[in-house]
Amino acid sequence: SNSRVGACEWIVMVAMERPTSIQPAAAGMLLRAAAHGLLDGSAVVRTAAASAFGAVAKLVENKDLDTVVVERLLHRPPSFATDNAARNDYRASLGKAVWEVLRLCSGRLGPEVETAIAGKAFVFRSSSEKRVSEPWSHAWDEIAPTASRGVDRYLPVIVPELTECFRESSSRDEKMDAAKAD
Repeated sequence: SNSRVGACEWIVMVAMERPTSIQPAAAGMLLRAAAHGLLDGSAVVRTAAASAFGAVAKLVENKDLDTVVVERLLHRPPSFATDNAARNDYRASLGKAVWEVLRLCSGRLGPEVETAIAGKAFVFRSSSEKRVSEPWSHAWDEIAPTASRGVDRYLPVIVPELTECFRESSSRDEKMDAAKAD
């Protein structure tokens, strides 16, 4: 995992210090590679990959960013996230990646992608695990200027997210967290 973390740190350094040295096609490949790291079994690698994803995201075209965000960040948790601890590890790094994308690429995501992120952020910001709730709360704050306006605007995706959590999850903790969503 040290080499994967080192590669992610190198990607962040190059993307932040010399962004013009990365061609658009290469940026797309780096973005997909960083997104792949978000699915890694190691929490350390996932955290480093989230930073790399956020740094490279600002270098790709808007449509390419939307595609990768939907493909890699907004789908169901990977197969290794079968228990609460693994699921929370994944959600924490995913929240960090989403927050960094929103922070670094403000206004570049399509409305459908932003709406999908809002649904997840609304639910996960109520997690009892601070490492999960904190990045998702920041993501929600980036998308929704106030809680009431955010709920009004994104209610059509919030309700299905909550419904899916209650219907699909076998975790009592996850259901309790979803019930606390406000």
